[in-house]
Amino acid sequence: MMTIKTSRVFSIIFVVLTILLLSACSKKPTPPPPSLPQWTILGYFDGNNDQDKKIVSGKTFSYVIKDVQEMEKVGSTQDVQIVVMLGSFKTKGNCNYYFIEKCLGDCDSTDSISSKVLDSLGIKDMSNPQNLRDFIKYGVEHYPAQHYVLIINDHGDGWRGVCSDSINGDQSLMTLPELSFALSGYKFDIIVFDAPSMSMVEVAYQLKDKANYLVLSQYRDFRRNILCFGMWLQDLTISPNMSVRSLAREITQTTYTTAVDQGIAVNISAIGLSQVDALISKIADFGSLLGVTLTGDYWKEVVDARKILSHLPIYFFDLKNFCQNIQTSDSLDSAIKNAAQAVENANDVVVVKTLSSDSGYGGLSIHFPYISGDFDSARYVELDFAVSNWHIFLSRFIQAYAEVHTGSLQILTYPVEGARIFLDGQDTGLETNTTIHGIPEGDHTIKVVKTGYKEEVRSSVYIIAGSTKVLIIHLYPLSPLRESISELQ
Repeated sequence: MMTIKTSRVFSIIFVVLTILLLSACSKKPTPPPPSLPQWTILGYFDGNNDQDKKIVSGKTFSYVIKDVQEMEKVGSTQDVQIVVMLGSFKTKGNCNYYFIEKCLGDCDSTDSISSKVLDSLGIKDMSNPQNLRDFIKYGVEHYPAQHYVLIINDHGDGWRGVCSDSINGDQSLMTLPELSFALSGYKFDIIVFDAPSMSMVEVAYQLKDKANYLVLSQYRDFRRNILCFGMWLQDLTISPNMSVRSLAREITQTTYTTAVDQGIAVNISAIGLSQVDALISKIADFGSLLGVTLTGDYWKEVVDARKILSHLPIYFFDLKNFCQNIQTSDSLDSAIKNAAQAVENANDVVVVKTLSSDSGYGGLSIHFPYISGDFDSARYVELDFAVSNWHIFLSRFIQAYAEVHTGSLQILTYPVEGARIFLDGQDTGLETNTTIHGIPEGDHTIKVVKTGYKEEVRSSVYIIAGSTKVLIIHLYPLSPLRESISELQ
C-alpha cells in the first residue's frame, strides 16, 4: 500500500517532468549557422616599381590599378568576396586594403579605385614577406570562405623570386623561401601569379604544401601573361559552385583566349601540386643519370637538346621540350632516354592545362644555365628543390660545357700593352697582352681601356669552340685637350 510520503514524491517528480516537457516544447529550435561564402579572392598587387606604367594616348596609367578596375566591373558578391592590397607609383608607395565592389559608372576612365578602402597602411615595402603575410591573415580572418585564391601581381624571375619594390624597398625580389614563410600556416586552393617566368618546377615544388593548384606563365615578357580578371571572375560569380580544378582551368583558358583575341603572344598553365613529389623524384633520377653517365663528346648531345625558346630567359628551359629532344638523340643510350620519358610523363600529370602562342612549351621550365655566371648556386641550394640534386648535375654540366663548347681569345694591343679588358661589358681584371680562356662559343663584345688612349670597342667577335682567336687592336693616344677633358669627367 502506497504511503502518503511516497505519493508526494511521485507527485513532485510528475510536476517537474511536466515543467521540463512544456519548456522543451515551447523553446524555439536553434537555427543552423550561416554558411560561409564559397570564395575569397585575395589580391596582392605590387605596383611599387617602374614597370607599373602603361602609357595610353600620352597619359601614364598604373597596370595594377587597371587590373583592379577590371575586377570592379564584376565586383564582390555574396558568394565571391574580393579583397586587394595595392601599392603603386601612382599612390607614391602608400598601400591600402580594398574590398572590391562593382563599379556602376565608367570604371576605367580615371586612374583611381572606386571600391571601399578597408585600411590605409601608409608606406609599405611590398617585397617584404611580412607584409604579404599580414595581408593574408587580415583577409582570412575578416573574410572567411570555403575556398581561397591568392593572386600575386608584379615582377617575377622564376626561382629567384617575385615582387620588387623600388619605392619603399631596395628593388630586390621576395625570394621563394621568403614567399614560403609568408604563406606558412595557410593552404590556398589556387595561387595565381600575374608575374613573368614563374611556371618552373622549382616554384611548384617550393609551394607544393601551400596550394592545390598554381596558375602561372613561363614567359619572361612583362604583361604577356595578362590574367583577364573580368572574364574569369564573371564566370565564377555566375557559377560559384564550380570545382577548384575547374576554376584553375577556367583562368588558364580565359587568359589565353583574351590574349589571342587581342593579338598578344601568351603562355599560361594550370599546375596541380598533388603529384609534384613524383615529378621531382623522376628529375632527380634523370639528373643523376646524366651527371654520372655522360663524358666527353656525349655532353654535346645534352647541349643540343637545350633548345632556346622565344620568350624564355636564356638560363630557363622548357622541361618537357628538353626531355623530348633527349629521346630523339641517336647517341644517348636507352637508360637516359627512358629516364627522360619518365620525366615527360610525370610532367604531363602535373600540368593540368597549358596553352601557348608558340610551340615547344610543356607548361614548366627548369633552371639550366651553361655558364657559371648565370648559376647562383649558393641561393639555388636554399630552395626546397635542392633535394633533387639538380644543382649537382648543373655544376657538372657547366664544367663540361666549358671544356667542350668554349674557346680562347688572345688580345694584343700596340703600340703599348697594359690595356684593361672588358668582356661583354664585364671587367675581366686582365690587361693586354694576354689570352682569355673558357669563353662560350658565339659572338662577344670586347672593350679595352688605357689611360691616355682612346677607348676601343670591338663587337661581334666570334669565338669558335676548341680554338684560339687572335684580336689585334691599335690604341690611339688622346690629344692633350681631350685627355684633360677625360680626366675632368
